[in-house]
Amino acid sequence: MSGPVYDGYHWLYRVFDAERRLLYIGRTANPWQRISHQLCSAWRWRDAADRIDWEPIGPYQLATQAEIAAIKAEKPLHNVQHNGTPHSTVTARSFMVEVAS
Repeated sequence: MSGPVYDGYHWLYRVFDAERRLLYIGRTANPWQRISHQLCSAWRWRDAADRIDWEPIGPYQLATQAEIAAIKAEKPLHNVQHNGTPHSTVTARSFMVEVAS
């Protein structure tokens, strides 16, 4: 799968299930590559994903700030960091180990 890559431009994305529950918020510089990778391998809840909304943000720093603010405010079910839930203390590395198991 391929798509446009905008040099220095980043996107915020939100993944929802069929009932419009927010599953995940992320950011990427290459939407096509990110989603094809996530849907093929990394998301253990990928079968629940029904819709992905995209928001163009801009430079990396701005996108990172927007992602953290959105996670804190919207509390997606599967974000590990920044969401203020008990599982948010799990590190990204330990989460990836858990997913790989």
